[in-house]
Amino acid sequence: MIKKIVYLMLPLVFSATSCGDLLKNGHEYFTVRNESDRKIFFDWCTNYKDTVIRPEYITPNVIAGNHSYIINPSSEREIGTEQLFGRIEKLFNETEYISFMLFDYNLLMNEDPETIAQNYMVLVRYDITLDDLNRTNWTLHFPPTPDMKGIHMYPPYDEVIMKYDCPQK
Repeated sequence: MIKKIVYLMLPLVFSATSCGDLLKNGHEYFTVRNESDRKIFFDWCTNYKDTVIRPEYITPNVIAGNHSYIINPSSEREIGTEQLFGRIEKLFNETEYISFMLFDYNLLMNEDPETIAQNYMVLVRYDITLDDLNRTNWTLHFPPTPDMKGIHMYPPYDEVIMKYDCPQK
């Protein structure tokens, strides 16, 4: 009888240990600092290849209903995962990178979505890897800082810096 109980309990002990590691180890969030004078709206997904705004996904109603996806000028926001188990590191078990896209909030709210989709792209899309997050101390900036130069982004780093008239340090 005792042997049966021990054999039944072993899988529970091992699974509780690994779940405990996923809950305790790793990061719950990364930080995005908006160092611009624009209000920005963000979205993120895994392995995204596009840079245009899709009117069916990002509409004024969607934006208005997602206040936590807005970062005011000269402020920062912690971006976390809503998953019940695991940390952000766990997301990278299934994907090489996360595409993190920043949009001009006022543009999204003041234009017709079809017009936006035809004429505007993201301010910047960062395709971040776990190594990128570790290298930047789990903080991304808009506009990007020199320590983010190695992150794959669209448009490329130099274009973003030029477009937003950012002095390179």
